Amino acid sequence: MPDSELSILVVDDAKFSSAIINKTLTGEGFTDVRLAEHGKEALTQMRSRPAHIAVVDWMMPEMDGLTLTREIRKLDAASNHFTYVVLLSAHDDAGALTEAFEAGVDDFVNKSAIRAELIPRFRAAVRITTGYNAMLNNNKALAGDVAELRHTNTLDPVTGLGNDRMTIQHIVDTLRQVERRGGASCLLTLGIKNLSDLERAYEQVVVDEVVRLTADRLRQLLRPLDTITRSSDDSTFCAIMHVPKLEDCSASSFRRVFEGLNLRSFKTAEGYIAVDIGLSITACHSDFGIPEPEQYLELAREKLAEAYETGLISTTIWGK
Repeated sequence: MPDSELSILVVDDAKFSSAIINKTLTGEGFTDVRLAEHGKEALTQMRSRPAHIAVVDWMMPEMDGLTLTREIRKLDAASNHFTYVVLLSAHDDAGALTEAFEAGVDDFVNKSAIRAELIPRFRAAVRITTGYNAMLNNNKALAGDVAELRHTNTLDPVTGLGNDRMTIQHIVDTLRQVERRGGASCLLTLGIKNLSDLERAYEQVVVDEVVRLTADRLRQLLRPLDTITRSSDDSTFCAIMHVPKLEDCSASSFRRVFEGLNLRSFKTAEGYIAVDIGLSITACHSDFGIPEPEQYLELAREKLAEAYETGLISTTIWGK
């Protein structure tokens, strides 16, 4: 960043020293130099427009330089910005330096040496604040990219199954098939009832392994064309399918799925671990109306909660 683009705020109640600093900086090509006579005015200016470098006098009325520095650090944290703080003082003993650096000051210039030391210190300050703020901006952009990927991605990172977005997409597809071709939509909702117990007993890597093994076995127990998804928020699995007849969406039709997950433990890095699976079956047929996809999924999850309580397979037909 060119020196002319750096924002500098000089905070000093002594107009004479402020004028010297301003003249020194502008003479070196720093054009964006603002002045404040006390800490409150400085904070007001920085809330309106942050500074890259703040030159702060230690001894000021109402709010001294160390208190102001602490407030600047709070503003930085809230705005994802870094302000390089140069403290001015007539004291340069070890105790004063320690106190200043502990308060968050980045550099220290004795007032008696402003003309000799300020510009060399500023060259270092420019490099540090430019690099640090560039890093913060890059991190912010990266966080935005990650958020966008999470928003648009349709895969669950643990299992490789579709996530909530894909669940809705495939529910829409099956409901359209029911409207156009007849048959029924069948939505299986499965959850690991003892997931919280597993999370208390094992490291997350082991819990993720159990979730992956559950997903793998679920794939084996269902038809290749059935769509299986997983909600990352609560480890709920969904299987979305179109079947020829409403009678195909019954507890007996999917008992082998229920038993195949509940009666066989998984071999993990921590030994054999059993899961307690709840299963609800929610069906939709044109004779009883076609729901909105979100309503359909919401009903399925409500019925899964009932299945947890009873320990049985819950079966429901939309609208009946």
